Amino acid sequence: MRLDNGSFGYDENNYILENVDFTLSMESWVALLGKNGCGKTTLINILLEHVKLNTGSFYKDSKIKISHFS
Repeated sequence: MRLDNGSFGYDENNYILENVDFTLSMESWVALLGKNGCGKTTLINILLEHVKLNTGSFYKDSKIKISHFS
């Protein structure tokens, strides 16, 4: 899974996530921690493909399974 220069905002003039780059391998286990309002849920929604990036690219292998516990 890879996110290249991804930006997202519900309002295109106010991005929640901006210029994000990261790569996860098939063996990765990830936990997201951070303050309220910093974009954790938004990032999860991008990874789950519930929302699409405003800019940048998102790639996900079809073999990847994402679990989400809230």
